[in-house]
Amino acid sequence: MKFKGLSFKKDPRETGLAAFVAGEPNTNIKLNKINIGYIYGPNWRSKDNLWRITITVRKDAADIQEGCDWRWLTFAKTFETEPECREWLHKNMDGIKAKYNIHFQD
Repeated sequence: MKFKGLSFKKDPRETGLAAFVAGEPNTNIKLNKINIGYIYGPNWRSKDNLWRITITVRKDAADIQEGCDWRWLTFAKTFETEPECREWLHKNMDGIKAKYNIHFQD
């Protein structure tokens, strides 16, 4: 079942020398057309060649420092392909929204 309001937009592929180390392009994760995170693929720094999901969430009041009230949250679960990441997000977005206070990036 697809989560309503969840969409994805793939970044353009790097060209030239940057393409040599860039790996697969990131995919923006959008909720109600606003960016909330990324799916990022393996690159030259990856040791396991797996895909990961990271989203932005609001910090707890005790953790807020000067001017920054959000943080990156990278899920421990990894995936073989980018479509697997999308499918997992569609299945689990209700639970993610219930557990975390998602920060909508400007």
